[in-house]
Amino acid sequence: MPKPVAGRPYTIVPGDNLSRISNAAYGNPRDWRKIWKANKATLRSGDPNLIFPGEILWIPEQIIEEPEAVVDTVEERLPGKAPGDFTIIVDGLEIPVIDGKAFRAIDTAADGFSATIPWDPTRKGEKAAELVSKLKPYGYKPCKCYLGGELMMSGRLYAVSPSIGPAGVTLNLEGWSYTADLIDSTVRPPYEAKGVTLEQRAKDMIEGFGIELDFRLDSDEAFPKITIQPTETIFNHLLELARQRKALITSDVRGQLVITQANVDGSSVFTLEEGRRPMSQATIRFDGRARFNSYTAISQAPRKKGKNGSAPTATAKDNVVPAVRMFRFQSNDTSDTEITDAANWERSRRVADSLKISLPVDGWQIPGTNELWRENTIVTLKSPSLFVPDGYDFLIRSVEYTFSDKGAVADLELVPPQAFTGEEVKEPWL
Repeated sequence: MPKPVAGRPYTIVPGDNLSRISNAAYGNPRDWRKIWKANKATLRSGDPNLIFPGEILWIPEQIIEEPEAVVDTVEERLPGKAPGDFTIIVDGLEIPVIDGKAFRAIDTAADGFSATIPWDPTRKGEKAAELVSKLKPYGYKPCKCYLGGELMMSGRLYAVSPSIGPAGVTLNLEGWSYTADLIDSTVRPPYEAKGVTLEQRAKDMIEGFGIELDFRLDSDEAFPKITIQPTETIFNHLLELARQRKALITSDVRGQLVITQANVDGSSVFTLEEGRRPMSQATIRFDGRARFNSYTAISQAPRKKGKNGSAPTATAKDNVVPAVRMFRFQSNDTSDTEITDAANWERSRRVADSLKISLPVDGWQIPGTNELWRENTIVTLKSPSLFVPDGYDFLIRSVEYTFSDKGAVADLELVPPQAFTGEEVKEPWL
């Protein structure tokens, strides 16, 4: 008779209980809770004392103890910093920076920075030795990036890149939010769950990473069934579920996971006008080939067949495009409502991508305030050259902050607010 083995499925037999299975798999009956947690979404009963012969359990490969959540104890503002100061702190040590960039977005789950520093590992002294110890490759040291003294991101130092050239030796550093581990890591079993909400699924997926979840949705309907592939990453899995709930996955300045919605109803934080500072330039390409007049979602679910025997489909129209231009794509959604939402979401996303504007502005702070330009806020743009003479409210999708000898610049990527709601995009020139 097969015995429970860690890292393999096990079929329950008469007389089994979770304590006996845990003892056989791990040598400790008290670890039954780990087996229950890994399988409760797929078992018939909601009671760990009631399991049935023939049900299949996944025995986790290892017992993962939940570490304390990664919570930054550093203040969100550094005193004594000028508005254009670019500050990197690695494992408590402030690092001198030659130039750098930092990036935040509402839909990438991890934010980051890159910075170039002068590098001379041959220098003597206690401070030089400390710098070398903090920046050794694969140290995964905690790091923070401040802009004008305001915390922009917290995470780990992931990449260290020495460069030897005619001008000397430099070191490039790359840090990312703690949530980058969710982008890179594949999902753990079980690979199927029933009747779980997005919040529950997210908490299950991030268990063991030391990351907290900030869930900001007002409602969270359970998914009838979730099925994933073992090679899928945690972020991509949660992103697919979030899309079905018209939600976004991002991270906060302390590197924790945030599930929220686009701030489409917010007030404009500032009006950027052509010919007036801080706006100096802008780039946009209105590309008709980037849009289609129909977007058809085709379900991949084999159990959901239409009346004619084909997989269910839904089509969203872009009535601005007069030509016959069709785009079809496969969707993991199963119900008629979900398929329709998927088609609408794809249409809005692609239309918004075709209308996005890259807009560099002088300085990192909103004029008249000490606040950084931030993603997921509304800004008004007035520009006759860009076909918005009367003004149009855009959503800031992302901000790239640049630090160099030319000064501080924030590159705002603007998209129509409907880009992340699935609604039809309201275009200002129509």
